[in-house]
Amino acid sequence: MKRHPVRTTVVAATLLGAATLPAAADDVADFYRGKRINFVIGYGTGGGYDIYARLFARFIGEHIPGNPTVVTQNMPGAGSRRAANWLYAIAPKDGTVIACLGQATPTDQALGQPGIQFDARKFNWIGNLVVVNNIMFVSAASGVATIDDAKKKTLSIGATGASSPPSSRLCRAIPAAAISIWPWSGASWTGAAAIPGRQ
Repeated sequence: MKRHPVRTTVVAATLLGAATLPAAADDVADFYRGKRINFVIGYGTGGGYDIYARLFARFIGEHIPGNPTVVTQNMPGAGSRRAANWLYAIAPKDGTVIACLGQATPTDQALGQPGIQFDARKFNWIGNLVVVNNIMFVSAASGVATIDDAKKKTLSIGATGASSPPSSRLCRAIPAAAISIWPWSGASWTGAAAIPGRQ
């Protein structure tokens, strides 16, 4: 069986964090009963993160003692950094706000991406909603059909940021390539970079 150390680490961290919760489930239920949890999604509507975050939000309230109402709110911008900044600096720290941030959020901080006003190490990470196998496609009109083609001419790609998985993997695969990254607020829009005339 293939092991996934990252997911194992997330589960362990969650279990260790659970030791700090109130001893009685009744205390948690009393806290959440009648309350609303705001679930902030760091991307625009219709993309991958939005879809599975909304699916998660629809059912998570049934699994929290006290069955709070969960309300989603999209806060797109900078590959979810806008939502991460808000969560870190402004959001209430009382258990009534959770967020779906990009999988590259810690990487953004490590790479020193602009606009970061959070410390990813201080978030209480709950887990990973999905394991994604990223793909990348280009328009036939781009004239790029192989990796070698991409090394010889500028390639325009759509991504939510420089550290988003498709763009960061491409940059590692083709360090000599001239890559033009078109920033979009979510996956539902990144394909627009492949439309002829958008480059």
